[in-house]
Formats: sequence, structure tokens, C-alpha cells
Amino acid sequence: MKGRPLVVVPEGLAGDARGKTLPEPSFVFRQVLDYVAKIATPATVVYLAPANRFGGDVFEQEAAYTYLTARSACRRIHCPVYREPGYVDTLGNAILLRRYLIGRNRWPPGPVDLICADLHSYRARYCFARSGYRIARVHRVPFRVFSGERVVNRLWYYRVRPAHLVYELSAMARDVIRGAMFRSGSGLP
Repeated sequence: MKGRPLVVVPEGLAGDARGKTLPEPSFVFRQVLDYVAKIATPATVVYLAPANRFGGDVFEQEAAYTYLTARSACRRIHCPVYREPGYVDTLGNAILLRRYLIGRNRWPPGPVDLICADLHSYRARYCFARSGYRIARVHRVPFRVFSGERVVNRLWYYRVRPAHLVYELSAMARDVIRGAMFRSGSGLP
């Protein structure tokens, strides 16, 4: 796919049976990244939104970068790292990527394709649009829950689709309320 940049929304890191964070994408994030590898060409620009470490050694976007480069999916992958205190939510992903793009005189990036897991995609679209991105298309990647595959403890609901849906609906309500409180249009409180 040549043309519009791809913005990849993080979908967590893997965890082991004892709850330790592993330096690899979660089973959900791997399926999203496999989709990116399938549609990207060597010329495709890919932006991995900054995210979390979940107490591990690497950030979600760093694990994604390693995963994508091992598959030779594309050569133009941007992997910004910000050491923000606390948890970076989806709005934070959008704001930190915007900060990265502004710092490199690439803002606005023009129309982008947003890629993330299907259940997360509606809230991701809202948060990125709220932060000023022009979204041409949202790629809603369906994912399967594999027996024995683990995810970091904070994202336990990824393994239980109804719980994941409830989480996304409640987080969307929170983000809409937060957006109504800060009507600047920039997504920056």
C-alpha cells in the first residue's frame, strides 16, 4: 500500500503465566501487526503510536518495531519513545504521536489510515480525530483469542470479548466526557 501513512494503535504486550511482562507484542497486537505487514510495501510510512511498558523492559511500540522489521514489511517505520509517567491511554497515544510529528515538522501528516483491533477501533478513531488527525480510513482488525496466550495483567479483558466490549464502551464514554470538557479541538487538555 503506497500513499497514505499508516498509524498503528498499540494493543499491549504479552505476559507470562506469572504475570511478568514480556518484550513482545500481545496476541492481539501481533494480529494487528501481521495485518500491517500484509498491506504495507517497502515505501509505506508507518507510525507506531507511543505507548506503555507495563513494567517491562520495552515499550509497546518498540516491541512492534522489532516484530515488523523482522518481517521486512516496510522500511519507513517511526518508533517514537516518550517516558511519560503513569499509563498512556488511547488519547495519550494520539497526543504523544502528534508531539513527535510536530517536533519533526511533519504535522499535520495529511490523511492517514488508522490500524487497530476491531473492538478498540471506534474509540481509537475518536481519540485520534479529537487530537487533530485527518483519518481517511480505519482498518478494524478482527482478532482471535488463542488458548494459552497471555497478555499483561492490566489488559486481562482482551481475553474475554464481552468484558473487552464493556471496557471499550465505558472508556469511550470517559473520553467523550473528557473531550466535552476540553473543547479546544486539539485533544490537548
